[in-house]
Amino acid sequence: MLVKLQNANLTMMINQDQASWIASIHDVGRVTGPFISPLIVDSMGRKYSVIMITVMLFFIWPSQIYIRNIYLLYFARLMFGITNGISDVVGSIYVTENCSPEFRPVIAALVSIMFAAGSFLELIIATYLEYRSTAAVNTMISIFAFSASYFCIETPSFLILKDKYEKAIKNLAWLRGDTMSQEILDELETLKNNVQHEKQKQKSLRTLFSSTDNVRGLCVVFSIYVIATATGGTTEAYSVMIFQPTGNFSPYELTILSGILHFIAICISPITVSKINRKILLTVGFSLMGLCHICTSTLFYLHNSNYEITSFSWLIFASVTLFSSISAMISPAIFVIRTELLPLSVRALGASTAVVTSAVTSFCVAKIFLPITARFGMETNFLMYAIMSMLTSVFVYYMVPEAEGETSDEIQESLEKNGEFSDVILVN
Repeated sequence: MLVKLQNANLTMMINQDQASWIASIHDVGRVTGPFISPLIVDSMGRKYSVIMITVMLFFIWPSQIYIRNIYLLYFARLMFGITNGISDVVGSIYVTENCSPEFRPVIAALVSIMFAAGSFLELIIATYLEYRSTAAVNTMISIFAFSASYFCIETPSFLILKDKYEKAIKNLAWLRGDTMSQEILDELETLKNNVQHEKQKQKSLRTLFSSTDNVRGLCVVFSIYVIATATGGTTEAYSVMIFQPTGNFSPYELTILSGILHFIAICISPITVSKINRKILLTVGFSLMGLCHICTSTLFYLHNSNYEITSFSWLIFASVTLFSSISAMISPAIFVIRTELLPLSVRALGASTAVVTSAVTSFCVAKIFLPITARFGMETNFLMYAIMSMLTSVFVYYMVPEAEGETSDEIQESLEKNGEFSDVILVN
């Protein structure tokens, strides 16, 4: 859509600077959303927060049908970002609290699959439909999303937090596919103890941030999302500009083909995240992503230096798409990890912190992509992404505990065991 808006268009004509703002300004909204999220998710509840998100989307998309002003388009993208910011926080909390530990990675992978399917659908819509038709179709999709919220169920942890024990045990039994067995009662008792323990931490901000476990979890999540977001995934809006035309395919068609391969990788992710140790998966995954960026940077550098490279367009496509596919296969682990590492007392705050840091970093990466390309060449962007990918791999290896199949309390114990090393990092 950015490329279409920069060419002769009956609705609006934008320049390169405006294109960079359209591609990045929604991340400014994503920064705002998480500040609202803790108030919403802890007062309205997880279920009604999900419903509110679908209602917001329903109002955002129809407005874009009538927008013919660049500043109104900025505002619409900003509101879309706020909605995404709230959704990012609510989604991870909702999945983590409703899933038993052994199924969290698989469910997170299914969430990623649905997200990838939606993204691929958007590629098709935006490529073959005009501007107003795209907004109209997305309006219909938002109606379907609202209808699907009928199947939402409130999380037992939130119900216990609000002293609604009968509803909590009913929902827990439904989620576990069991009747009122002793196992369900034991799990409910464990949840009650955990919630009661976390309530004690919420008595004051001083207590909240004086807890070493809370601060350590927040710092680890904050650090992961800063450096992981800077690995280049947020520049997908510029795919049509990155891909080079081949004899048989245009950049538009290569973008769709890349989207297909990305979706296939997402579908494989439940297998990888359930079969491979999560810490190893993230460490190796980010290292491979760094190698992909090094290849892409080298190819652009040689091409811009007038070296003749056989099959240059296909090599660029292969390296960028391989990065995207690896990122897709490890994304469920990242989705889950930000909530797993956080105690209940700072879960909403920590998830919000993750989204804010991710959004700020994403905005910076997306906004500077075109200026850096114009001044220093496309290869400079990918060289920076390679460095950040390698840094993320090292950070995950040293700082993130393996949390596969563990409860929240067991994960916190793992963090405490790593406390001595973490404290050194925090002090430095």
